[in-house]
Amino acid sequence: MDDLLCDFDTKNRAVKNLGAFSSTYMSKEAEEVFIKFSSINAVDSCAYPEIEEMSQYCGNFLLNMFHAASPERYQFFPTSGSSEAIFLAILLFKNHWKVHHPDSTIKPNLIIHQTSHVAFVSAAKALDVELKIIQKDYENLRWNLSQLKENIDKGTIGVVCTLGATTTLVMDEVEKINAVLESISEHSDYLIPIHVDAASGGFIAPFVHPDFIWDFRLSHVKSINVSSHKYGLVYPSLGWLCVDEMICDDNLKNENTYLGKSIKRLPLHFSHSASHVATQFYYFKNLGWSGYADIVKDLYQKNKLMVDALKEVPELEMLTPNHLFSIPGVIMRSSNEKHYDLQALSQYLIKLDWHLPVFNNNVVDEGASQTWAARIVIRYGLTEDLIYQLLGDIKGYFSSQFS
Repeated sequence: MDDLLCDFDTKNRAVKNLGAFSSTYMSKEAEEVFIKFSSINAVDSCAYPEIEEMSQYCGNFLLNMFHAASPERYQFFPTSGSSEAIFLAILLFKNHWKVHHPDSTIKPNLIIHQTSHVAFVSAAKALDVELKIIQKDYENLRWNLSQLKENIDKGTIGVVCTLGATTTLVMDEVEKINAVLESISEHSDYLIPIHVDAASGGFIAPFVHPDFIWDFRLSHVKSINVSSHKYGLVYPSLGWLCVDEMICDDNLKNENTYLGKSIKRLPLHFSHSASHVATQFYYFKNLGWSGYADIVKDLYQKNKLMVDALKEVPELEMLTPNHLFSIPGVIMRSSNEKHYDLQALSQYLIKLDWHLPVFNNNVVDEGASQTWAARIVIRYGLTEDLIYQLLGDIKGYFSSQFS
């Protein structure tokens, strides 16, 4: 067998990948389900109607999580991940805008912010939608609401909020953005919808921040994407798009009879393994609301352990804000870039099988051309023993370099 296959330590390398949001650990029972259904084509509901039942259960569970008061008013679509879900959401937003502005010659635009995922850039290019990018308030990482108001015009198809940004881990204050749009809608006959990218935070906020209003409880939130392969605890790759019927259009769905009956689908991907939906179904059934809540609370306890210990490392500065809701993890930078090189730390940790991503994060430092930052994501499967091992290795690096 090829050395690339034999020498790749999948379990150890994956769990010690500090910057990944994707699941790298599943329970033994969940892995058994994953393997059992790996050869089943999930799209073939004719041959395997049970998979469709599992998908329906999962979609309804998500709608309940996101406070869809009348689930029959919503649709949900399993996707290959949140990137596909984002593409579909923008497609629906653009189509909804065109239906209500049939004679407009204005190029449609979508308002995002500088911490939005790059998937929005890719989707906007493909769908010929202009992006308007709102800057963050550098002092507190909140949206600049005045700038938001100034950028909304008759071509605006929607506004994007994020529940757990890649570069800051912060959850946007969706309720405040919704209030801005409500004030605008008082003087307009067109409701500007909000899409919430909850790829990471969608499986976090419902279980630990019940009073944080960000979902379908808000009047302008019309679509939400979430990733099962992040805090849904399933291996890559499975995402979901949940959408208010208001912006859905069956004309965008494609019908075929390839598999023995008429199937109408919006998602782009077709054949795909049933492993992911079956495993998500297993977790929903076996963990339920209380089980997920226990796991998420445990992640925050481990996050506190990590943050408290890193604060004692003088060579590092924590950037993750304490005054805003965020997903469990740490964004940090060197307290003195001339003397303490994060990239050198990352290279040192590689030798110990850790992967610590270092990236340019000018979101947190106004006017800086380059602010190097590192990210540690607290995920299911990262044990306290591993956290203590990592902390020891980080402290060991700095003590060896500057003792």
